[in-house]
Amino acid sequence: MAEQEGYRWRNDDGSEIAASWIAAQDTDISHPLGFNTRLRVMIDTTADLASTAYRLEYKRSTDSTYVPVLIAAPAFPAFQAQGADFSGVADVTPVWPAHQAGDIGLLIIESCGGEAANLSTPAGFVAVTGSPISVGAGTAGTRLSVYWCRATSSAQASPTVTDPGDHVYSVIMTFRGVIAEGNPWDVVATDSKAVASTASTAPSVTTTTPNTLVLNILSRDIDNSGAQYSAQANAALGSFVKRTDRGTANNNGGGIVVFQGTKAVAGATGTTTATVVSTTEAMLTIALRPQTTPILMAASANIAASGAATTALLTPPAGRTTADFTAGRIQDDENPADAVTILANHYSAFEWCLIAQAPAANGDVYQFRVTANGTALATYSVTPQWTIAGVLASLTGVSCSGTAGGLAATGGARASLTGSAASAAAGTLAAQGAAHVAISGAQSAAAAGDATVAVRTQVSLPGVAGISSAGVLSAHGAANVSPSGVGATGAPGTVAVAVNMPVAVSGVASSAVPGSLAVTGDAHTIPPGVSAAALAGLVTVQNSALISLIGVTASGQAGEVTAVSRLIVPLSGVQAQAAAGVATIGAGANFELSGVSATGMVGDLIAISSITVAVPAVSALGVTGLITVTGHARAALTGVEAEALVGVLIGIGQGRIAPVGRTIIVEFETRTVIVDFELRTVTIH
Repeated sequence: MAEQEGYRWRNDDGSEIAASWIAAQDTDISHPLGFNTRLRVMIDTTADLASTAYRLEYKRSTDSTYVPVLIAAPAFPAFQAQGADFSGVADVTPVWPAHQAGDIGLLIIESCGGEAANLSTPAGFVAVTGSPISVGAGTAGTRLSVYWCRATSSAQASPTVTDPGDHVYSVIMTFRGVIAEGNPWDVVATDSKAVASTASTAPSVTTTTPNTLVLNILSRDIDNSGAQYSAQANAALGSFVKRTDRGTANNNGGGIVVFQGTKAVAGATGTTTATVVSTTEAMLTIALRPQTTPILMAASANIAASGAATTALLTPPAGRTTADFTAGRIQDDENPADAVTILANHYSAFEWCLIAQAPAANGDVYQFRVTANGTALATYSVTPQWTIAGVLASLTGVSCSGTAGGLAATGGARASLTGSAASAAAGTLAAQGAAHVAISGAQSAAAAGDATVAVRTQVSLPGVAGISSAGVLSAHGAANVSPSGVGATGAPGTVAVAVNMPVAVSGVASSAVPGSLAVTGDAHTIPPGVSAAALAGLVTVQNSALISLIGVTASGQAGEVTAVSRLIVPLSGVQAQAAAGVATIGAGANFELSGVSATGMVGDLIAISSITVAVPAVSALGVTGLITVTGHARAALTGVEAEALVGVLIGIGQGRIAPVGRTIIVEFETRTVIVDFELRTVTIH
């Protein structure tokens, strides 16, 4: 008696002794697709067991049939075996040929056209869709009945066919590598030929699944047990053969033929043609679907070719010690494992390296058992279970930290994880939801989109649009970004610019190089060559920076400014003492200009160094000393001295003017000019 008594899951990261464990003994796991995963199963015995090759089988938890774990996925379903013919004029019980769990058995029966071939003992067989197909009535013509069954062991019970009447012919054929769930076919079609002839044409079907095995099954009413068909052909099918062509001569007699071919690409199979001894026919074409392989054996770098012996690593069954251990086998390329003899009251351990793949999906649950090469053990006290779950492990080129979406990508690895969408190369990820992502060359902060970029990594994050290289980013929304060469302070729009980095910030429009900026709103900016004070627009100009500020219009270069409004502006060559922008003289403004000294009120000037001056009530006509004085202005100029109320005064050359009363005497070289205002006379001497 043998019992499946214990199990333990482990990683494929070391030898038979050193590999780490995923969970405690007899504990189920949640584990992702795509990773080598090892299962160790413990077998306990109470009697001597002959040398046996133990096989690992599995099923989805919602299925009823275990199937062997295959070494590799089959390309097509394959014909396995054909049983003996069973024919007669009474009930018949056809038997299965050699088979194993998961094999599909087709029970094919021929009888007269009007006589049904029913199963008094189905033994798991049910009719294929479209069956039966009949031609003729009573004992005339032929009837084709096809039933199917999925083997659950290597010792299936035989069905019984109730005597149809005139005669019956039956046979079971088995096929391996057929889908392990549901109906085994992709598509079925039927047809019949009511008028006897020598031309045979089996119907075409259009498959929807690649890699199907197509069977043309035909019955005939010829009273002969030998082969009746020849010259069969179907150019649309690969590996096309005639699988069987046999019958019975009991009473009216009859028989069957089966043609077989593969269909790699989904589509029309085409008709199968053949030459036959003149007969009526009933026909069925069936395309068997290939087995899906959600669980496969996986090659391991930690297991020797053809396997190795196991040691006592699990807690022994109750009443046993490690002294009762019989070495089993650890395998990655054989199932069943190499044969082992386990003595009575001893136990052993067998280990296989597995991998889960599509069509397995997150949430699927798979269960496992060990059989004696297809024969179930007496007792299954425990059943290992694997639930397919998200990525929680290490991938080649990707190291996982904690939860899906938290990755540091290296090398050329590509990964698609919960919370992250991977694009072309490692390190190029778009974070989704609240996923935290660490990328090679980038440091992640609290939430998706908060990253410090380095080493020229190209990154696309929520709220940030990446441009060409690391550190050159445009900010959107409320994203906080610190690119190489730019220090972020607070929120978008508050940025200190460095290392010639062009930056686009809320409230600041950048142009070609650092320092050339147009300031808007209340943005605070410090470009090279400009020192900011208080608010935007209050600036001390340095070097040759070109600035356009609120209340100031720049013309030319730094220091040449037209002041407007009432801003206070210190400019090169000008010292302001009152209000900026009051550069025209009037209204009592006091000022000093290079080459001009102010001594009293507006209009009281001493002109020096050939300065030409224009002020209210004084108009300059040319050079120093040539002035026309109007109004009540008083002026003392080089070469001119005014002492009274002067209305019209002309100073010429180096002459001295000395007004007396209302008479003006002007001496010029040898002449004297006397102007008498009261007499209104001018005398020249």
